[in-house]
Amino acid sequence: MSLNWPEAGIKSVGEYQVSAIPFVTSSTLAAAETREVSFPRFTKFIIVRNQDSADTMQVGFTLNGVQANPAANTNFIKLAAGESVSADLRIKSLFLSSSDGTPDFEVFAGLTDILPKQFITLTGSNGFSGVG
Repeated sequence: MSLNWPEAGIKSVGEYQVSAIPFVTSSTLAAAETREVSFPRFTKFIIVRNQDSADTMQVGFTLNGVQANPAANTNFIKLAAGESVSADLRIKSLFLSSSDGTPDFEVFAGLTDILPKQFITLTGSNGFSGVG
């Protein structure tokens, strides 16, 4: 009997049917900072909350997406003070950006047992329009 069990992959349905492994981080973005939040495993869902009482922030899936590069492509969600976004997404990282101010943020994610190396990188040049 073999002990070389196959690794879970992005199409492993069972990974999305069982309860998730919790991941939580919070911090403050500096003015005009863009920060990548990398997850140790693939996500099942994410919740991002802008805890700030005044400053806005952007949430996206690529560096170009949150920095609007080129300027005509704004591939991000803008969160006003106190707003949050939640989504069932399988991603390995996300990008947070502040164009002005220093917003406080929280990221809560449910992780699967799928390693990030199992998925391609999301970019506009790879054919994923709408991510930047």
